[in-house]
Amino acid sequence: MNTRTFEELENAVHVAKGTNDRQAMLQCAAELSALGTTQARALAANARGIAALFSDNYPEAVDCYNIALGLYEEIGDRSGVARVTGNIGSVQLNIGNFKEALEYYQRALEVHMERGERNSVAIMSMGIGNVHRSTGNYADALEWYHRALQLYKECDDRIGEAGVSRGIANVHSDTGNYPVALEFFHRALSMHEEFGDRVGVARITASVGLVYNRIGNYAAALEHYHRALAVHEELGTRSDIAMVCSNIGSVHGNTGNHSSALEYFRRALPLFEELGNQHGVAGVSSNIASALAHSGSLFEAEALLHTLDAMENIDPGIVLTREQSRAILQEKSGNADDAVATLQAALELARTHGIAPEQAGFHKALRDLSQKRNDFAGYIEHNNEYTRITEEINGKDTATKLAMQEKQREIDAVQREHQNTWQCCTPHYRNTLLIE
Repeated sequence: MNTRTFEELENAVHVAKGTNDRQAMLQCAAELSALGTTQARALAANARGIAALFSDNYPEAVDCYNIALGLYEEIGDRSGVARVTGNIGSVQLNIGNFKEALEYYQRALEVHMERGERNSVAIMSMGIGNVHRSTGNYADALEWYHRALQLYKECDDRIGEAGVSRGIANVHSDTGNYPVALEFFHRALSMHEEFGDRVGVARITASVGLVYNRIGNYAAALEHYHRALAVHEELGTRSDIAMVCSNIGSVHGNTGNHSSALEYFRRALPLFEELGNQHGVAGVSSNIASALAHSGSLFEAEALLHTLDAMENIDPGIVLTREQSRAILQEKSGNADDAVATLQAALELARTHGIAPEQAGFHKALRDLSQKRNDFAGYIEHNNEYTRITEEINGKDTATKLAMQEKQREIDAVQREHQNTWQCCTPHYRNTLLIE
């Protein structure tokens, strides 16, 4: 058995992290531990922390990271300390502690910038971008993502480039710029497929499903979501299972199938709770409140809203979903004036953050309420705005881009099949020549 050097294992850890390969990460950790040096044991602990993060075991991840921190501090390795500090930031991000995540990323970034470690600067910049996206600061998120993208390209780090391309795509998707989102999704998807990263491919598949959901192609949205869910269930990535189940519930809610929506929301909720992800708990609870209100379970919906009001939510997306649920409850309880006020306030929040899909949704809700109240002027105003925004974000460019992307994926699949056939027909000795 060939023994890999520390430098080879260090590179293998980077590759395993970028491709979400838990088994490869644990193998690296075992080999590093066998090397026996303090530096190798520190990286082994860090690798085990990353593997724990892949399986959504956040307490174990933090324990491993703290061991790594102690070892790096023992040998005075400031770069190692900074890398682990950034990894702890990723744990905080995953459980919804955005303020803490930002603090960890910024501390790590300062050290990496001081030492001129461009690849690590890119990693921390992407992490900071993730925090800003999660808190609705989309302009800041794009700035940090593009900073990271440029650095990844300069370092010829395609794994990092794939990850940050997905982040850029998500921002454009969140703000309704679907053609640009699809361009970056397709770019990232091609790279994740090239790396054999099934988790990354599944996440992008779900993200494309979200675009279909937002433009009203619910059949395509469900098809993409269920493809992604099958992979995540096979791999046991619980946080992704929870997220996709929540998204499937949203599609059913959008089609008026509130019983199916509740079924999927209630599959997602205990997973988020088990993971300690309060951000996820708040998001899916807001969706449950909406489905309950639509289903006529007003007392249950109201009780859940009281619980949500007591939770600290800085993600505007979750706040908007909660307020939408509140407006539905107010309308069904006969408080139309309160419902209008709630929707108007939510609309202003969506405008502040530049979230075009939500703006369209609130104009539609206000339009429908205006019609019920015989408010003709209000109906015209909100219908015009709903139509304008919807046409802007769901226009021909989006439909064309989706069609072209699907066709390109078909072509790519055929080309890969031909390549595999060629390789199968190639004499075996050609491969043996590549063995070192």
